[in-house]
Amino acid sequence: MTTTPNDPTAALPGRPPVVDLATWQAARDELLVREK
Repeated sequence: MTTTPNDPTAALPGRPPVVDLATWQAARDELLVREK
């Protein structure tokens, strides 16, 4: 097993990178527009 960096903001496998709230909301709004 490899050692993982002790960094809570590091992206886990299969998960998106941690971003600030404004960036997350902007990306979410883009997805909602596309889904309509």
